[in-house]
Amino acid sequence: MNAQKGAVHQEPLRGRLEEDEEEEDEFEDDEFDDEDEGEDEGEDEEYDEDDDEDYDPMTPRGPLDNNNYGEVWLPIQARPRRNRKNRAVRQLVQENLVKPSSLIYPLFVHDEETSVPIPSMPGQNRLSMEDLLKEVGEARSYGIKAFMLFPKVDDELKSVMAEESYNPDGLLPRAIMALKEAFPDVLLLADVALDPYSSMGHDGVVDEQSGKILNDLTVHQLCKQAITLARAGADMVCPSDMMDGRVSAIRESLDMEGCTDTSILAYSCKYASSFYGPFRDALDSHMVGGTDKKTYQMDPSNSREAEREAEAGRRDRA
Repeated sequence: MNAQKGAVHQEPLRGRLEEDEEEEDEFEDDEFDDEDEGEDEGEDEEYDEDDDEDYDPMTPRGPLDNNNYGEVWLPIQARPRRNRKNRAVRQLVQENLVKPSSLIYPLFVHDEETSVPIPSMPGQNRLSMEDLLKEVGEARSYGIKAFMLFPKVDDELKSVMAEESYNPDGLLPRAIMALKEAFPDVLLLADVALDPYSSMGHDGVVDEQSGKILNDLTVHQLCKQAITLARAGADMVCPSDMMDGRVSAIRESLDMEGCTDTSILAYSCKYASSFYGPFRDALDSHMVGGTDKKTYQMDPSNSREAEREAEAGRRDRA
């Protein structure tokens, strides 16, 4: 009696096999019913011979429509290709076009009777005043109308404070006046920096004791230099020194002196690069005492800094 109470009840094996066979039969019947339904649905659809025909571009499909002439038409109004439909239109809307009049020709001038080659710039010379006029005249005949001038100053005129940079009778003011007299229609750009005039070879005034570049005192000198060049006839003054705040200070100084039409083309992003070697040779400007320009020119590895400097120049009305 106790053994029967603890035993697990099991159905006979024969009965369980019969139930499994019945479940399989039901599953097969359901599968056949699904196939029959699919065949019935297919019988309701009529065969369309057009499905086998080639695509007709004149027949609108999807987002396309027909215009008043029955042509396929996409209902959009903005079609940028209109500005590219033929050469005349493309030339009319061209944003950038490089022509001789788009170029600025850099020229180096010195206060000598003859021109001399620049060894590290093959084919380029430090020009005498006479040859400067000839070079500008020839370039002008080819359509070049803009010239940027850089002076090679005699060593005896260089000083720590770079006073020669704002001498109204200096080399660059005389060159500007001579060119404007000979070619009134040319555009003259003049470099604004102290390195051609500095006995230390730097773009700014150097504290001789600490070796520090004095930012604010340099900006004061640059303002005087810019005014001198503008009065001589420079159309644009181009500060390349990378001192903080120099663009707004130069702009205010020019305006206060009545030079409101003089433009400023600022060197917003100038790197402390070894590629300036030939340029310094052309100016005969070299830093003394093994110093460099890394405290005011930018690190070549920085790009975000360049964006900030460019934005600062824009804010300062360059």
